[in-house]
Amino acid sequence: MRTVTMRSEPTREVAVNGTVIANADIAREVQNHPKATSRDAWEAAMRALVVRELLLQRAHSLQLQAKPLSEGDARETDDDALIRGVLETDVQTPKADADSCRRYAGFDMPGVATPLVQ
Repeated sequence: MRTVTMRSEPTREVAVNGTVIANADIAREVQNHPKATSRDAWEAAMRALVVRELLLQRAHSLQLQAKPLSEGDARETDDDALIRGVLETDVQTPKADADSCRRYAGFDMPGVATPLVQ
């Protein structure tokens, strides 16, 4: 097992609208962001937690209540349920009509589709 020291320089405090994101939380998040350098991983983890905090703050401003989903033994966390609520409330996905689907299907995208299997 390889140990990586994350601090080659002093870390700065990260806050989102006054809510501080602890360095310990960033350190735990780093494992989810494999990068070429530990600094890049730290920055990616920090960015992910900032976005998460922004989404949670939006959920609170909308006064959403967490309604976690579950499947089998797995259960969504309250925070993830709130974030899902924000996305369901704020993100509108356009519905494609038949003409749009035909245009998309006819669009040549090299490298996206695999050859047909016979």
